[in-house]
Amino acid sequence: HVYRFQKEANGTGTRIFSGGPFLRAELQKVENKFASSINVANLLFTNGVLLVEGATEVGAFPIWIPQTEKGKGQTLADMNIALHDAGGKPGFPFYLRLLKAFGIPYTVIGDGDALLPCFIDKKGDTQKSKRLSPLWKILKELCPTLKIPQKTVSFKVLKREAARAGFYTYDTPDPIAFEEIPEVVAFLQGHAQSKKKADTVHEARLLAESMPTPPLAKKVLNQAIGRLRPLPDLEETK
Repeated sequence: HVYRFQKEANGTGTRIFSGGPFLRAELQKVENKFASSINVANLLFTNGVLLVEGATEVGAFPIWIPQTEKGKGQTLADMNIALHDAGGKPGFPFYLRLLKAFGIPYTVIGDGDALLPCFIDKKGDTQKSKRLSPLWKILKELCPTLKIPQKTVSFKVLKREAARAGFYTYDTPDPIAFEEIPEVVAFLQGHAQSKKKADTVHEARLLAESMPTPPLAKKVLNQAIGRLRPLPDLEETK
C-alpha cells in the first residue's frame, strides 16, 4: 500500500490519499516507476509538481524560474516544487492520473503540438494524433467543466481550454516547441557546431545560463508557478 498524508489548510486535520482505483488499476506500473527512480517516489513529498516533456526543460527551467515574477528569486527547492520529466508527450496522462490519485498539486508545460488533433510525420504527411484522446480525456477528468475541443477549433481555443486544466504551452499563434523559442534558436544556431536542439540536461542548463529568460518562457513559467504557489494548505505537506 502507498499512502500520502497532507495537513488541512487550517491545521485541524489531515487528509489521507491512498491512490484509490488508479493505484489498483496501475499497481504494477506504479511499483516499477517507484523502483526505477527515486525521483518518482519523491513526488509524494512535494508541495507541487511541474510536469515537462523532457531533458531540455529539466535543464533550463530551474535556471529561469527564479528570474520570473512568480518565482520571486526562489528556486524550485525553496518552494518544494518538483520538476519532473514525463518522458515525452505520451507520458503526461499516466503522471497526471498519479498526481490526481494522491492529491498532489500539479501543473504542466508542454510543446504546443501536444494539444493538436493532428501532427506532421517525418515524411511531411499529416497524421491523426494518437495522443489527443488520452491527454484531453485526463484534462477533462481534472477539470470537469472543460470542453473537449473539436478537431477544427483554433490553436487559441486549444490553449485556453488546456490552461483551465493546468496545461500550459508557449503563447504563440501556432504551436512551437522549446527549441523554437526565438532566443533558443539564435543560441543553437550560433553554437560552434550549429544544432537544432539541446540534447541533454547539461546542454540545456548551459543554454539557460547564457541568456535572460526569454519572454515566451517567462510567461508560461509564470502561469505554471502561479498555479502552484497560491495554495495555502501545501506548506506542511508530509
